[in-house]
Amino acid sequence: MRVLFLACCAWITLLAPAQGKAEPPESSSPWGFQLYFDGGYAASSTEPGNETWRSKSTTFRLDSPRVNLAMGVVRKEPTDASRWGLAFGLQAGVDTEGLVTSAPPPADEPVSNADTLRHLYRANLSYLFSARRGIRVTAGLLSGFVGYESYLAIDNANHTRGYIIDNVPYFLWGVETAYSPGDTVDLGFYLVTGYNYLTNPNSRPSYGFQVSWRIAPGVSLTQNLYYGPDQDDTDIEFWRFLSDTIVEWKTDRFLLAAALDYGTERQAHLPGTPRADSTPTRSDTSSRGSLF
Repeated sequence: MRVLFLACCAWITLLAPAQGKAEPPESSSPWGFQLYFDGGYAASSTEPGNETWRSKSTTFRLDSPRVNLAMGVVRKEPTDASRWGLAFGLQAGVDTEGLVTSAPPPADEPVSNADTLRHLYRANLSYLFSARRGIRVTAGLLSGFVGYESYLAIDNANHTRGYIIDNVPYFLWGVETAYSPGDTVDLGFYLVTGYNYLTNPNSRPSYGFQVSWRIAPGVSLTQNLYYGPDQDDTDIEFWRFLSDTIVEWKTDRFLLAAALDYGTERQAHLPGTPRADSTPTRSDTSSRGSLF
């Protein structure tokens, strides 16, 4: 089979111009607008064609043009002069269909409005309590804090994302508190509805923590933790725990990153409540158990 793949991916950022005389970048308007488009066409000489190519959510069909993702978002960053901020964005395309998954057992249906909510890219409000200490609270639909790679694939057109990125939460409903106790350390605290934001197995919250430490110029260490109930049975013995450790070395021309994940969760719906655990890395897609 011969395959010809044509792709178009674009990211446009438009900053609202400041009024009056031109000012330095830090005095520019806090408003920002972003547009994103990712589409492609994979052609094959196979006869008869079956349109199927691979199991990834993107470019999974042959001989058919696809809009993988189209997105638009408007943001206002909170500042000392205007402490309220917001982010609102909409998205559509093949990639958003994969966000709707089956609910955790024993339930067999996602939340009733999951197919509508998947079209939200952002929907949150934020308030800046202290710019000096970086104390900011954001509530609503947040970007997932776990994982190194992004939901958007625009950063490097020559890079194929690892399969592990399909197993992290891209989006979370909840509250994030960001705090910077020093110039080299950033902290994040999260209170969220659960690991998969489009399912609703229970009404108990889950908890997250992030610390990012800039060890030296160009070198950083990030530790993410997640802990909470993601099953119908909310006893603490069935809570999910996930550790995500990321080390990055970055220069003007090179970037090297390594990440190690470990997750564990006892399965309440299975006889004997066995424990599922997984230790995937960004360079290894193998895992033990079926936690994700």
